[in-house]
Amino acid sequence: MNRTSSIVPKRRAVIACTACCALLALGMGVTRVSSIDTSLFVDAGPDVRTIEADRIINAPPEVVFEQLTTEQGVKAWLGVDSHVQLAIGGAYELYFEPDRGRGFRGTEGSQVLSYAPGRMLSVSWNVPTSLAKVRGLRTWVTFIVEPVRTGSRVSVTHAGFGDTPGWTRASEHYRTGWPTVLATLKRSLEPTAD
Repeated sequence: MNRTSSIVPKRRAVIACTACCALLALGMGVTRVSSIDTSLFVDAGPDVRTIEADRIINAPPEVVFEQLTTEQGVKAWLGVDSHVQLAIGGAYELYFEPDRGRGFRGTEGSQVLSYAPGRMLSVSWNVPTSLAKVRGLRTWVTFIVEPVRTGSRVSVTHAGFGDTPGWTRASEHYRTGWPTVLATLKRSLEPTAD
């Protein structure tokens, strides 16, 4: 019997999808912008620690995807400047604190790991500057945008947290943070949303 990614448990499916999309994109001649330093990732394998959240948004998937993957979209969504290059190894830097010095403004150093146009974006991710002991290391975030009757379902999986106290604080931060971020995405695309 052939198994498809829809049969694989969700956590493994996201990881498998990310790897497959990266290989497909490289095979299609996508320009690699910068190499991805895999030594910065502290967790791997099928049982990585993850956080998941999702939200239905009354907007077509291609509009949602554009909001996630362009500097103009990030500005409309989060109200922050960014440096986004939709290419494997491209920058995915969001500047939450633009007046701070380099390395302390936001997600500097985060990169696009893979993407499927209009459907999926996977990026490396660092933690807030307040968590200095784990700040230089990386987790990864995968956004899946699926069409539904009323628009799009946006699912986010944040994976790869280590097991030290700093990583526990980071995972607690994002466990409450991602639902808020998705609500902000919804409001940016549906001005009358909750």
